[in-house]
Amino acid sequence: MSFIGEAVSRLARDGIRAQGLPAAKPARLKSRFSLLPARKEVITTEHVRDLIDQEGM
Repeated sequence: MSFIGEAVSRLARDGIRAQGLPAAKPARLKSRFSLLPARKEVITTEHVRDLIDQEGM
C-alpha cells in the first residue's frame, strides 16, 4: 500500500473510532496473502532484513 493510501486508511479508521461506530469487517481474502492488523510501528526494510537473517533465508 502506498504512503498516501496508508494515511487515508488511518484517517478513516480514526474517524470511525471517534464517532463510536464499529469498524467495517475486513473483506474476504481474494488471494493467498492476508493483511496484518494495524500497528503503531512502521515496518521498515531494516525490519524485513533482520527477520530474513533470523530465519536464515
